[in-house]
Amino acid sequence: MIPEKSDGVKLHDSESFSSGMLAHAALFLLRYPCRSTMSFYIRNITSHNKGEKMKLKIEYLPIESIQPYAGNAKKHPQEQIDQIKQSIEIMGFDDPIAIWKNGEIIEGHGRLIAAQQLGLEKVPVIRLDDLTDEQRRAYALIHNKLTMNTGFDTEILELELAHVETIDMACFDFCVIPESTENQYVDDFFNRGVEAKTETVVFGCKVICETKEAAEELRDDLKEKGFEVSLL
Repeated sequence: MIPEKSDGVKLHDSESFSSGMLAHAALFLLRYPCRSTMSFYIRNITSHNKGEKMKLKIEYLPIESIQPYAGNAKKHPQEQIDQIKQSIEIMGFDDPIAIWKNGEIIEGHGRLIAAQQLGLEKVPVIRLDDLTDEQRRAYALIHNKLTMNTGFDTEILELELAHVETIDMACFDFCVIPESTENQYVDDFFNRGVEAKTETVVFGCKVICETKEAAEELRDDLKEKGFEVSLL
C-alpha cells in the first residue's frame, strides 16, 4: 500500500504531482519499499518542478548588501557600463538583478556597477534561492549567452528605429542613417570614411579579432580612413 504522505508531502496532492508522476513514484516504491527512500525520491521530483510554482517577488535592497559573484565570466567594459547608465537614466531601473543566497549576484553585474556609479542607494532584485549551486552557475552563463545567439530582423529594426525620435539610439550602438541621406552617403562612408558626413550619418559596429595585435592593426587602418575606432 502506498502511504498517504511521506515526510509531510501528500502523494495524492494534484497541485504537486501529475498522475503520471504518481504512477512512476508508486512503481519506485514497489521496487524499493522503504519510507525514507520514497521520501528522497519525492523530494527529487519536486525539485525539478519548482519553476511551475515559484513566484518571483521584486524587492528593493541597499546596494551595499548585494555582492558580485567572483566567478562571473561576463565582461563589462566601461563603454557598456556607460550605456547601461544611460538606459537607467532614460527609462529607469526596470530590470531587477537576480541574486542568490547571501545577496550574491547570479545575473546583473553590469547593472550593479552602473547603479554604483550613478550613486543609487537601492536597486530592485529578485531572489533565486531555490536554485542549486550548479543551476545558478549554469543560469548565469546561459542568461548571458542566449542574448548573443541571435541578431535583429533588420527590416523591422529599421522601422522601429524610425519611431524613436527623441532618444539617441546611436549611443547604444544602433545604426542610424536618415532616409534622405542613406543612398547618397553609404558608399562614401564605407569607401573613404565619414569625413564631413558625420553630422548626417552615424554608424556603429563591433568587430571581433582573434588577437590583440590584429585588433590594433585594424584600428590603425580604419583610423587612417577617417573612422572613429575604440578597442573594448
